Amino acid sequence: MKIYNSIFMNNWRGVLVGDANTLVNFDEDSAVFRNNIIAGDFTSTWTAPYNASKSLAYEDLNTRNKLFTNPAAAAYAIDSVNTCSLLTNAWSFTAPDYRPNTGGDGAVVTDANNLNAGVDLSPGVLITGNLFNSLQTKGIGIFVLENGGGASSGAIVISIAKLSGYTVTVPGLTLTGTNQSGTNGSNAEGAYTNGDWLFKDDGVSIIATSKPGVVIPKFGFVQLGFNVTRPNTTPNGTSQSLGVTLSGGLDATPLNNGALQAFGTN
Repeated sequence: MKIYNSIFMNNWRGVLVGDANTLVNFDEDSAVFRNNIIAGDFTSTWTAPYNASKSLAYEDLNTRNKLFTNPAAAAYAIDSVNTCSLLTNAWSFTAPDYRPNTGGDGAVVTDANNLNAGVDLSPGVLITGNLFNSLQTKGIGIFVLENGGGASSGAIVISIAKLSGYTVTVPGLTLTGTNQSGTNGSNAEGAYTNGDWLFKDDGVSIIATSKPGVVIPKFGFVQLGFNVTRPNTTPNGTSQSLGVTLSGGLDATPLNNGALQAFGTN
């Protein structure tokens, strides 16, 4: 048996090692259990002397340094966390994170140092084709997803860095340095509701701030519409990456608060 880079999560009996010969084979590396995550299993047990106890009580203390006694196996330490049956950010195209999320329904806390419980917001960009002809305008959707930590609270701020080769605008508004209320309408490629947000241009970024009462529910999302135009002064071969950053909303997981979208020319 050889198991690599896997997740055993939220099972009533996820992993049971109970055969003395199997344990010997593990220590001799003819059987292999490397770089796996054991998380939230309710009745997984290890035979003596490998902690004949429920894994929930011991996984963070013992399995992080491998389940077994072979000192040479330290390089194969298990990244073990205690979690619910959610993944941190499996839906990101640029930086997917398949580790179990530590917040949400069913989470059992035994090691506070490994928890990221709380609201988990992350941004993303939607566009149909990222290559622009001269003077072409395309609609993009900037969405904010809640990944299972809980409903947002308070103002959410989306910052879109301005580019030299492409122009980002808000449909229905001429942006200034002062917040303006968005309008309910459509961008170049579809309809988006922007009326619950305020927009401004501070010279460096286009900033969207949610109005009071905007809440992203657990596992929910919001999506805003923008237009991107390639000016006729942008030469062929100009490629740039639009950066989107997110803050606020009582977000407790800042590591996934950025997104990039490449723009190029035809």
